[in-house]
Amino acid sequence: MDDLSAPFRPDATDLRILELLQQDASLSNQALASAAHTSAATCLRRVKRLVDSGVIERRVAILSPERCGAGLTAITEVTLDRQGAEHLLAFEQRAVSEAAVQQCHRVSPGPDFMLV
Repeated sequence: MDDLSAPFRPDATDLRILELLQQDASLSNQALASAAHTSAATCLRRVKRLVDSGVIERRVAILSPERCGAGLTAITEVTLDRQGAEHLLAFEQRAVSEAAVQQCHRVSPGPDFMLV
């Protein structure tokens, strides 16, 4: 297991693989290897290392709001009346449990939270 406290030092191939995965994380290993100009075995080993080291946290699907029927995206600033850590945590937990909230960010200075 890699030491997660050690800084990750990507080389050009790692950076190429990361760029390709950011554009389309659904690429098969064979397609990714071809686009990154590596062998399939090398590509698979590097992606595994990137995941194991925590550089790649997860792979997600980006949905089309229009195709899903979403007609509006709201970006909302929230300032709480009470600023205690327990109040901030309680609000954050409630916000992320709501299906309509796609993102919840604590911000400073200004409002306490930004919700998308």
